[in-house]
Amino acid sequence: MLAPTLEKIAQDYKDKVVVLKVNVDEPVNQPLAMQFQVQSIPTIAFIQKDKPIEVTVGALPYEAFKEIIDKKLNQ
Repeated sequence: MLAPTLEKIAQDYKDKVVVLKVNVDEPVNQPLAMQFQVQSIPTIAFIQKDKPIEVTVGALPYEAFKEIIDKKLNQ
């Protein structure tokens, strides 16, 4: 459900941000899920310089992603 929105964000911001998708149900990704305290799926972490700067839970519409990213890029 969220994949098309993330693909559009990745394309629209391709020179400014990196979009990654992690399957936290896979054992190899469990340490990462613990690091970001993922308790619900989807959890979206906006990371800058290896630190989460904003974390949201639940699917967001494209405009909400755009608003968060634009705000963080303009800081």
